[in-house]
Amino acid sequence: MKMQTLDEFIVGSTTNWPNNAWVRERGFESLYVRVARRHLDIANVTARKPGRGTFTKLLQRLKKDYPHLTIFVESALEQRFRNKLVKWGFVEREGEPHNFYLLPEKELMV
Repeated sequence: MKMQTLDEFIVGSTTNWPNNAWVRERGFESLYVRVARRHLDIANVTARKPGRGTFTKLLQRLKKDYPHLTIFVESALEQRFRNKLVKWGFVEREGEPHNFYLLPEKELMV
């Protein structure tokens, strides 16, 4: 079975089961996500060329294409990456170190 793209998975996740999968995305060696109606959980990610803005581009695209989704980043182990997440507006989940979320911009303005 051919691995779905991230977009195919997000669009199909409301009607298909399971709601977690390894998906294809340009610039990434691997990307494992979970999707629910209102959030996207990025649980495992490996960029082909770390430090070259691949995740930044993904985040910008997700915010543009799926503005209704809260984005979770699970187990951000590297300090440099955690610092970037905070810079981008992510908040560390209380009681869950190294787990971050970014609310949809609509919700941030309330």
